[in-house]
Amino acid sequence: MQHLLVITDIEGRRTVELNEGSSSIGRDSGNSITIDSYEISRQHAMLLRVTYPGKEGHAFRITDGNLQGKPSTNGLFVNGKRDDSCILKHGDEIAFGPDVPIRYIVSKEKIDPEQMCSNGEDSIEHLLTLSSATPFGTNNTEIDQLDYPILARLASFPELFIHAIVEFSLTGDITYLNPAAIQQFPELTDTDMKHPILSGVVEDVTQNGKRQSIREIVISEQVFEQSIEYIPQSELIRSYLVDITERRRIENELKAVHKELAATVEKRTLQFNEASSRLKQEEKALVASYATNRALLDAIPDPMFRNSHAGTIVNFKDP
Repeated sequence: MQHLLVITDIEGRRTVELNEGSSSIGRDSGNSITIDSYEISRQHAMLLRVTYPGKEGHAFRITDGNLQGKPSTNGLFVNGKRDDSCILKHGDEIAFGPDVPIRYIVSKEKIDPEQMCSNGEDSIEHLLTLSSATPFGTNNTEIDQLDYPILARLASFPELFIHAIVEFSLTGDITYLNPAAIQQFPELTDTDMKHPILSGVVEDVTQNGKRQSIREIVISEQVFEQSIEYIPQSELIRSYLVDITERRRIENELKAVHKELAATVEKRTLQFNEASSRLKQEEKALVASYATNRALLDAIPDPMFRNSHAGTIVNFKDP
């Protein structure tokens, strides 16, 4: 299925092809889909990718406002009716303001977006009459029955997850990448099983029987903790990746500090032991010197007194 938005704004008409990830729509250039109109809020709406168990393909839920829950200024209108959130169906007319009409199109056949825009409104209306494609390969009534907020929230969770999720088959074919994975690893779909994310995983599952495992991998000087889970029901391997580069950097710095501290303590201990040993030797020498002096005094037959400069008796010999 090919999912398209035909947008008309100040710049004219253009067609945006929706990928498998979620998108933000608004006036700010930081959005995935930027619309040039002052009727549009800076972050006006979100397009969340929605899947349904047992159904092929995916749909898109459009929700007014940004991810923080702040609503747009002019609201969201679908087919002329104000709506906060709904799953889009083929042919829906979306409006964010009076001068920004948008059409949502789902097609089974590949469409050239540039050619569709150049042919004008007639080509769009002609496509609407020919195409009967629906997001889940079913009719619009069934889609309405699937339009449950809880289901949509759960189905869209991988799309909003800030960490990369990569799913692939036992043959190494990638079956799903969430937006975070697409952004972090754009080269992943063009590489083979030698990519660090894929390398050795299938062998661990098929040969070593590992259903779950955790490992660390390095990609372009970034360190990732990779959690791997094999799903036997679908024969797919799901992998979650968390960037722990900063954590490892801090841990290495702490290890270096601890190592330096241990070396300092060891050095100070050695100096203390050496000083203690010198004191013991000096004390032993003083005791020996006192014994020698005492022996010399005892050897003299006459009485003797030894005074300091202050007149204090240092030692003496009895008569």
